Amino acid sequence: MREIKFRAWDSRRGEWSSEDQDENYDVGLLATTDGAYVIDCYDYIKLCMYTGLHDKNGTEIYEGDIVDHPWQNEGKHSVVIFSSGGFRIQQSDMDGVAFSSNEWDRLVVIGNVYENEELRK
Repeated sequence: MREIKFRAWDSRRGEWSSEDQDENYDVGLLATTDGAYVIDCYDYIKLCMYTGLHDKNGTEIYEGDIVDHPWQNEGKHSVVIFSSGGFRIQQSDMDGVAFSSNEWDRLVVIGNVYENEELRK
């Protein structure tokens, strides 16, 4: 089972938010009547879920990360998305390509969609 964790981008400040900051984290975990949990946060907080996987350099891979796949020399980068119950990488407007767990460690995290928008082009 993978470790469940998130990181939060605070678009007001333009930085990653962390629970150990002095001010309110602005993210809450709510329990529903059926025992499920729902994450609630303000619109300016963007949560990125951890995939449970690492790239070839040992960097944790999160939803929203921009990755390079060395076996493609097209100069195009992909974005990690969560779709259809799993993590995929997406180029342009495609639905996303699923990878087996042994392929993810061939990717290289080069940025994320919040701090490195220019890498998506």
